[in-house]
Amino acid sequence: MKSAARVSSRSTLVRTILARPALHVVLALVFAAAFFWPIFAMEKPARTFNFLYLVWFISLVALFVVSRGEEAREEDEEDAAEQDPRSGAN
Repeated sequence: MKSAARVSSRSTLVRTILARPALHVVLALVFAAAFFWPIFAMEKPARTFNFLYLVWFISLVALFVVSRGEEAREEDEEDAAEQDPRSGAN
């Protein structure tokens, strides 16, 4: 029982962190820099091409992970609204 509660609290913490708008801004800046940097810094076109595809793949994975956090936040808000006696849903 205790391990299930720990997993639940950890997943809730991770979902809370992933739903933060500040994290979204930081990720956007990091990936924007990662997309534009090789165009100016790398000399071999093949390296630039490979690097851009690698960054593109990592950014897709990051978007998927962040979207999972958004879904969890929406579910938590819906649960809180259902449990709130002031919401008018009696």
